[in-house]
Amino acid sequence: MLNEYLLPLLKQLDIELSEDKLQKLELYWENVKNAPLNLTSISEDADAALLHFADSLAPLAFDLLGKDASIIDVGTGGGFPSVPLAIAREDLNVLALDSTRKKLTFIQENAPVENLHILHARAEEAGRSELRESFDIACARAVAPLSVVMEYLAPFVKVGGLVIAYKAEPDEEELSAGQFAAKQLGLTKKQIIPFKLSGSQEISRILAVYEKTASTPAKYPRNQARQKPLGMKKK
Repeated sequence: MLNEYLLPLLKQLDIELSEDKLQKLELYWENVKNAPLNLTSISEDADAALLHFADSLAPLAFDLLGKDASIIDVGTGGGFPSVPLAIAREDLNVLALDSTRKKLTFIQENAPVENLHILHARAEEAGRSELRESFDIACARAVAPLSVVMEYLAPFVKVGGLVIAYKAEPDEEELSAGQFAAKQLGLTKKQIIPFKLSGSQEISRILAVYEKTASTPAKYPRNQARQKPLGMKKK
């Protein structure tokens, strides 16, 4: 059972959820775990509680999501962090973006919330659409370097809004590249929030939080953002 492992993790984050919301999280995980398509390499409840659900909900512990905020989750994959955030905060208006239609269809059919919507698109294209600078918050649980993630996220956010990148602890080179990227994208570093969680394993994570202080130049996001990351030295 997911919640057997999730509740102690939420306690570490000082997050309290109602029984109804906990049941919805449990139901979503059961649907993910039993899905005919491969949504995640994680199969154990304890690992999912730590690496998907508690990690996704971490911004709630640091009061980063304002009331009634509009949020876009770029590259949502199996619905993380979009689904846990939408379940935990019914006031949020969450858009889950991904380039894989099957994953989005699954989310639409299996996420037990009404404040979550889906969009099938590539981040590079959607960031130049009518969605540009229309969200309070853009977030991603990132496997790409910080500067790449920021280039994907920044175009979606209104001036005054936030970019939140979920990351494993980056090294100094990655943080430096992120700072360079921020200047190009109209972002200012607000805070880098480190946190640790101890469950099936101990993990160290950061939330890299940037405020949108100026409009992002029209040339971003670039199609080659991943191939030529801003501020990263060539190897």
